[in-house]
This record gives sequence, C-alpha cells and structure tokens, in this order.
Amino acid sequence: MQNKLLALLLSFLLSFISCLIFIPQLKKLKVGQTILKYVEEHKSKQGTPTMGGLLFIIPAVIIFFLFKGFDGRIASVSVTIGLAFMFVGFLDDFIKFRFRKNEGLKPYQKIIFQLVISIFAGFFAFNNGITIFYTPFYRYSVDFGVFTIPLVAFIFIAITNSVNLTDGLDGLAGSVSFSYLLVLV
Repeated sequence: MQNKLLALLLSFLLSFISCLIFIPQLKKLKVGQTILKYVEEHKSKQGTPTMGGLLFIIPAVIIFFLFKGFDGRIASVSVTIGLAFMFVGFLDDFIKFRFRKNEGLKPYQKIIFQLVISIFAGFFAFNNGITIFYTPFYRYSVDFGVFTIPLVAFIFIAITNSVNLTDGLDGLAGSVSFSYLLVLV
C-alpha cells in the first residue's frame, strides 16, 4: 500500500510540475481551443490550452513503469490501451489546433478508433482468461466466455465517451477522472 501511495503522490507531483512548465508554453505557442462563434458565453474561453491530458497521463505512465516495470503483462497491456486512447484524444486536439477549428476528428472517426482499441482489449481479456465478472455488492460471478469481447468493448467505449463528453474547456476530465481513479489505488 505504501508503494501505491508513493506512486500516486509522485505521479501527482510530476503532473503538477509538468503543468507548471508546459501550460505557459502551450499558451505561448497558442495551442488553444477554438470556440464556436455562435456560443457567446464561451467567447472568453477562446485560446484555453488544450491537450492537457498529456500532462497527467504521461507522468502517470512514467511513474507506473518506474514502480512496476514491464513485469506485469496485464498492467502493461492496460497502459498500452490507455495510451492508444490518449493518442486518439491527442489527434483530435491536434487537428483542432492545426486547422484552427472547433471540430477535430469526426464522430465516426473517433468511434472507429475507439472500437478497434476496445475490441483489442476484449480479445486480450478473452485470450487471457479474464472472462469472469463479479456483480457489485453481491457475491455472484458470471463467466461471459466469448461474450467478454463485446462486453469489454462496450465498457471501454462507454467509459471513454463519458470522459470525453465530460471534458470541456475548464479541465473537467482531469478532476472527474481523479475521483474515480483514486479508488483504484
């Protein structure tokens, strides 16, 4: 438990330092959100730095490998899947920045990327015998067998899009993600 707490604190510290260093650089480079002209209430948010996920995901991955290393195959694949989702988010934000428009990837493009990553996660779970799911608050378990693949894909897409829809100009994804990631420690 002490190792996990230390890793959590170091990850937070590294993320905080990354934000202190890189947010001013992002502002200087004008890597900011483009606001739709018809949303008058958001006009003051024009130029809010984007791609902030990089500032807490990359430090967390670095700390993970410093503490865990490459010895945990399931954990390493989980990090790889997380980085794949991060890449989709980065690509979406980069397109917005590069072409100075409010829309990055089109919704169908995002869902195709997410579906490919999620199906990979489902196949990984199935091929490694991770097919038993426990019901919350009860002591029942269900072995989904091959149906683990679509179930895992659905769960990954649902979670990813819930964070994506929560995210906004004010770093909502970071604060919401922190609250549910904290219980995983």
